Amino acid sequence: MVLAEEKSYARQPSRQPSKRPSRASKKRKIAGRQQRKKLVVYLQLTAIILGCFGIGLIYIQKHHQVTALGYIVEEERQSVAVLQRDIKQLELEAAELQCPERVEEVAINKIGMNKPENVLLAALPAAEDNTAEQKQNALQDQDNEQEKGLLMALKQFMGRAEASPQ
Repeated sequence: MVLAEEKSYARQPSRQPSKRPSRASKKRKIAGRQQRKKLVVYLQLTAIILGCFGIGLIYIQKHHQVTALGYIVEEERQSVAVLQRDIKQLELEAAELQCPERVEEVAINKIGMNKPENVLLAALPAAEDNTAEQKQNALQDQDNEQEKGLLMALKQFMGRAEASPQ
């Protein structure tokens, strides 16, 4: 028995002669290109419109933030004005409470203190005598300090001279 071998031959694509495109196919290609161009233009126009809309939304949101902050600033200014008014009122009240006539009235009426009838004044020695003695003492102290300073400088100088090699 003979085995039949199957031979496979490589099949080459058939070459058909190129046909010229017909006018109808050319028109279809041109129409397809025009439709694609229109689609791209519509997509670009849509993207531009959406971009402008997004930018508008961002602008409105930022404007809203600025307005809200303006209201907050105005509220804070009003609260500062109220606090400054309160401070002035408290300072005025403190000055009224510290007035000597009021202190005297509170001392007499509430605490029960009495005004002294006789006031004794004691005379202090003349200020010139004290100052003259104080000036002399100060001059003596300065002289003593200068002498001590000179002695210290001399001792340091002598100590250096003794320590230096000959």
